[in-house]
Amino acid sequence: MLRQEIVACRACPTMPDSRRRVPGAGEIGARVVLLGEAVGRFGGDRTGVPFTGDRSGRLLQDMLAAVPLRAASG
Repeated sequence: MLRQEIVACRACPTMPDSRRRVPGAGEIGARVVLLGEAVGRFGGDRTGVPFTGDRSGRLLQDMLAAVPLRAASG
């Protein structure tokens, strides 16, 4: 499964083995995708979910909550 391949990947020679590879979360077919370069050792590294568990993740969540997004009709 792709999730296990991402977590097991060691292709980046500069990434320490102590850091966690965080595969992502969300709905397949989403119209908006956010890609994080560094999920953070106090956030995504700890929780396993990108953009969660730390101050920067909370800030991003707050900013997204302020954006008037609506579900696609159809």
